[in-house]
Amino acid sequence: MHSLNIRSKHLLDLPEDILHEILRNLDYHALVRCRLLCKFVHHIIQTHSEFQYVIELEKGGMMDRDASGLPHSERLTRLRSQREAWHKLTWKHETIVPVYGDCDAYELVSGVFAKTSSQGDFYVATLPSSTDPGHESHTDLGMRPRDFAIDPTQDLSFVLEADETPFSRSEGRQVRIHVWKLGTKMPHPEARSPVLPFEVYPHSEWGNQLVCVSLQPAGDVVGAVVSRGPEIRILIFNWKRGDLLSDSHVYGLPESAYDFSFISPRAFIVTTTAGSGTIQVYAFKDTPATPCLAITLHFPALRQFSALHQANAHSEALCGGTSDRSPFGTAMESRLHVITLQYTTGAMFFHSVYLLFTHNRTFLDYVSAVESGTMLAGSDIKWEDWGPEKSRFCSSQVPYTWARYVQGQQVICPPFDEDGTQCIRILDFNVPDKPEVDNPVPSADDNSGVVQELHSSPEIIPASNVFMQDVITQLPYCATARLLSLDEEKDQAYMIDQERVVGLQVDIVSNGRRIRGLHVLSFS
Repeated sequence: MHSLNIRSKHLLDLPEDILHEILRNLDYHALVRCRLLCKFVHHIIQTHSEFQYVIELEKGGMMDRDASGLPHSERLTRLRSQREAWHKLTWKHETIVPVYGDCDAYELVSGVFAKTSSQGDFYVATLPSSTDPGHESHTDLGMRPRDFAIDPTQDLSFVLEADETPFSRSEGRQVRIHVWKLGTKMPHPEARSPVLPFEVYPHSEWGNQLVCVSLQPAGDVVGAVVSRGPEIRILIFNWKRGDLLSDSHVYGLPESAYDFSFISPRAFIVTTTAGSGTIQVYAFKDTPATPCLAITLHFPALRQFSALHQANAHSEALCGGTSDRSPFGTAMESRLHVITLQYTTGAMFFHSVYLLFTHNRTFLDYVSAVESGTMLAGSDIKWEDWGPEKSRFCSSQVPYTWARYVQGQQVICPPFDEDGTQCIRILDFNVPDKPEVDNPVPSADDNSGVVQELHSSPEIIPASNVFMQDVITQLPYCATARLLSLDEEKDQAYMIDQERVVGLQVDIVSNGRRIRGLHVLSFS
């Protein structure tokens, strides 16, 4: 028998193009470890934009979603430039976009502002930036929509239409969700059926009326939340196939279910207000079936005469496609959830409002643990076992009255402080806690007019007459504020997307509030 004398090969013996190809298949964590192999590999990773782009995306809690074929060097430059602009709150372009007509519902998603009116006008504006003047369109829907939702990354809009059935406690009402291309009445080409129908069943008190209804897209699914009095009903459709995947009218939600939000295209949360309140985390399949209750997370325990009155959940819209305008977006696990908790105490029904901030990974990790069998489905998790380390619990002095104030890991505060001063204030929860992430929060320039503060110490909410004991949380964040000059026109509210702060300029009219302009501050 002849023995083969094969000389062992070292990684560095490979041709450099082969080494590059190997590195292209590594994720962020592997690239960071490979930098420690030797000076040669470290030099390759540090000097090639493709690898630096992967590392910078992870630092920012982002993912690549480029659809335009930009070189990695340009994507990297845009990513770093945008991050620096947000850090210093120095926008690159400022303009006012006039808005006309009534506003029954509105949305801001991925650089697109849209609204509908009672007359059936569907207004869609691609917002301007320093490199794009933007554009707008109007579509006559020929009806009054009850609600709508958009996903510009899929050129997609959902418009909910209710029939004209009169109020009845014995007859139902037919509702249709139209699946259209964004800003048109054209059926979306990926939708097998252009209409998703469902029935509103009669209720002994509320009859067949739609008191409140909202739509939420998440990739290839869309959720419809129907609220009537203290009850909510959640329907989830696969809009591409036209299938109804689940309907809580069939499987039932807790009587105190209050709000709903997707955490992925196959999982969602439901807040409840009974007792001290909970967040229930559900997972579901791509076929019609009852969602699985993965876990129940409890809010802080309350005193005897305290009650949780409201539990509203808000986060960035969950888009499912790529983009020609922005080459990157928020990574699924990095999305931030803001839950507004309103409590009542005592016979005088004194209200106190708190904000709970937590990352999407908090919920996704529990779903993964249940699916892998390391945690029992339906387990109850006490506040003490999740809240202190994985959330930040703060008192809210100035309430949010308009939506879309969360983008990725950033939250924009209402425009006015308690003393009436107007400022732009951003809370950024992308504060790294891993030693390998070299992304410290630097100080803003002394003459920039920007004030920045890192909140890494635990926050203590005294028990007082609401909670059983002090509420202590420690999820870190960085607060950046920029005061606005007195001669600037005041915005009544702020919205935020990945590249912009959008100030709402609002008029008070006889039937409510009307948006007359968008004050667009672009950071790219």
